[in-house]
Amino acid sequence: MRVGPNRVLIFTGIFFQSVQRLGVGYAAESEGGVHVRVEEVDLFAMFLGTIQGDPEGGEFTGRISDPFGEAILVDIAISESEIRFTKIYADRSDPIFYNLQPACENGVWTGTYNGDTVGMGSVNMTVMEVPETFFTATLPYASPEIP
Repeated sequence: MRVGPNRVLIFTGIFFQSVQRLGVGYAAESEGGVHVRVEEVDLFAMFLGTIQGDPEGGEFTGRISDPFGEAILVDIAISESEIRFTKIYADRSDPIFYNLQPACENGVWTGTYNGDTVGMGSVNMTVMEVPETFFTATLPYASPEIP
């Protein structure tokens, strides 16, 4: 996959992670009553973002947003067989490394992410190339009047 001049990749996806959490269990007195239990839970979160080429230096820049916050993307590598990047949240310094491969020909990519704080999980992502003009309003619009 090549990002041409004045083009931007937009993407959306979902990441999954299994985590352990403590819970309180309630049972009849004959079965032990109240107890603490450890349970395995699968979490997921949606994300969206953009990647664009830097016309001056030839490197990519990117941004991503998910329920955990805004992040920048660095160390971005894009080819026909792989998309790699490192995500760094604005309010955290621990990097999260993503590595994805194409799953089929319709823009779906699958892979993994890994970080010291978040551990390892899986990710599915759709990718579409659009011109920079995609981010420009094409219809005239008026600001609403505030009474």
